[in-house]
Amino acid sequence: MERVRRVRQLICELNEAPEPAASKPLHEVLAENRTKQDEEFQLRYQQRNAFHALSATDSQWLKKVKEKANSKEAELERQIAQGLKSKPKTTKESTPIALPSGRVKKKKSSLIK
Repeated sequence: MERVRRVRQLICELNEAPEPAASKPLHEVLAENRTKQDEEFQLRYQQRNAFHALSATDSQWLKKVKEKANSKEAELERQIAQGLKSKPKTTKESTPIALPSGRVKKKKSSLIK
């Protein structure tokens, strides 16, 4: 056992590599790699979601979109208000229903026009 350790040590010295027994355990190396990857991801995520100021053309476009939406809403409200003023009160119409005996009976419908 001692002989094997000594041979490994000599091989490591020749290759100028660290001694395998002195290296870190695998779980520590994997944990370090995971933290490095997490840090890189966080950095990329922060850069991707950074606040970007709007340019003049962007702000003009947003104003136009907002104005269009407001004008459509105002037109709809105007049409609704105009429709409520001009509509008469609800009326009930009668619709004929054929009975099995052949007679026709008028039924009042509750449709609102």
